[in-house]
Amino acid sequence: MEKRADTYRLRLAATPGVEEKYNTLMAERNNLYTKNTELQAKMMEAKIAREFESKQKGERFTLVEAARLPEKPHKPNRVAIVLIGLVLGMGAGIGLASIIEFSDASFRTPEALQGPRVSPSWLKSRTLSPMRTGKNKGSGGY
Repeated sequence: MEKRADTYRLRLAATPGVEEKYNTLMAERNNLYTKNTELQAKMMEAKIAREFESKQKGERFTLVEAARLPEKPHKPNRVAIVLIGLVLGMGAGIGLASIIEFSDASFRTPEALQGPRVSPSWLKSRTLSPMRTGKNKGSGGY
């Protein structure tokens, strides 16, 4: 029994050392896991790059000459836009004036004025009675 108790005491005394070894092993495991993940990502990138190169069959593009900026802009052509705006504006003005002029029903020539006229019924002339003179002043009329 004493032998067993000594064994347990030794194990109990060694516990902090075991925990330290365990923590060291876990840190090393985590570092190795991180490195493994990075290596797998690099391996995938290398596979993708190899497939890309095999599809292009060794085509490589090199820059022969740097691009130059244009001296004047290609678009918008402001002169054309202004000219088109002027032409369309004048056309719209003339068209609108024509529509207004032709929709007006007024007389344009003397011959049109002498043609048949139709007047509304409320404009028909009525016969007016002659004005009363001063002889009948007391009768109460004009």
